Amino acid sequence: DLGATTGGDLTLVNLVGEVLWRIKPSVPGYFVFGAGVRRSAPGGDDPLFGNADPYTEPLGVIGLGIEPLRRRKRVLRLYLRLYIVATAEQPTLASTSSLRTDVALGLAYLFRL
Repeated sequence: DLGATTGGDLTLVNLVGEVLWRIKPSVPGYFVFGAGVRRSAPGGDDPLFGNADPYTEPLGVIGLGIEPLRRRKRVLRLYLRLYIVATAEQPTLASTSSLRTDVALGLAYLFRL
């Protein structure tokens, strides 16, 4: 899973490896477990971030999903993922916790060859 977000003068890139685990093959639900890193690159003129250098933070992923449409070559997935990030020390930002959580809701359509 590679996700990138740009907002204002901040760019975030997530590089994550995930494992999907099913309790039974006939059940359309699954669980997600994974880990990776988040690369943050603050902009130079943003008053919130100042002149902060880019930094990397480790993260873990847990989640669940369901496949309401599962055929041999097509899959429709609905999922919810919780990203748990170990925040890096930033001198320009006041941090209240060493862990931060982000939530992602998604819809994916997969076509298999």
